[in-house]
Amino acid sequence: MCLIAFDWQPETETPLILVANRDEYFHRGTAAMSCWLDQPEIVAGRDLEALGTWLGVNAGSGRFAALTNIRAPAYRRGCEKSRGQLVSGFLQSALPASRYLDEICRERPSYSGFNLLVFDGEELYHLNSEKQPRPVEPGLHGLSNACLDTPGWPKVESARRKLCRWLEQPGSMKDLALLLDSRVLAAPDTLPDTGVSPAEEHSLSAEFIAMDGYGTRCSTAMIWGRDHVRLLEITYDCDGRICGQSEFQINREDRLSDPRPWISTDRSPVLNVT
Repeated sequence: MCLIAFDWQPETETPLILVANRDEYFHRGTAAMSCWLDQPEIVAGRDLEALGTWLGVNAGSGRFAALTNIRAPAYRRGCEKSRGQLVSGFLQSALPASRYLDEICRERPSYSGFNLLVFDGEELYHLNSEKQPRPVEPGLHGLSNACLDTPGWPKVESARRKLCRWLEQPGSMKDLALLLDSRVLAAPDTLPDTGVSPAEEHSLSAEFIAMDGYGTRCSTAMIWGRDHVRLLEITYDCDGRICGQSEFQINREDRLSDPRPWISTDRSPVLNVT
């Protein structure tokens, strides 16, 4: 997951509204968002190589987590553990958000650089792999491959602006999911220096990335309400065309008795782990 914009308003009827693009190599095996067959309370996409995820919800316990990578020279080496396990680990955990991140801080050397958002139903926390966990302040936020709300990232700034406009005049879930669809590259003199070549930095500057063999694989919208959660994931092929859609609604009154949400019929299969 490489670009996230979200509005955190914990005192309202919709505490968390979020839109995100996940960027990844197209050769990496991925399952679209669905209930995991081995853990049906988890609603998430799945990385079929390491069996973690980049964004997901636990429908039974009412938890959410999302991840972005950090793009910096020091993190281009391989590390022991997959960062997607940070998200799936939280979704399976019963620890409060702050305590879970305290545990993760002890294991940080095992992971390449990351940003992790975790929401336990009450508190939303952010952890950057170089900093200490902190609660997220109410308001509109943007996150990509540096720390939360880092200035000097054109696509983070445009993502926040677009979500602000959507919040002023809300549209459909699909409108929200497709919000970060711009393939326009930022001006070279406005870009951060993350240690990659200037040409690669420029190619990665769009909200929606379309490179040879690498790009935006899916877009996800989430509206977390007091009595329900709505999710929509749209997936893309290697040419950037829409190739699938998965939609969910998790109702609070149904959650404890049956954590399986309503699922649209237009979805990709998930991996059955035995």
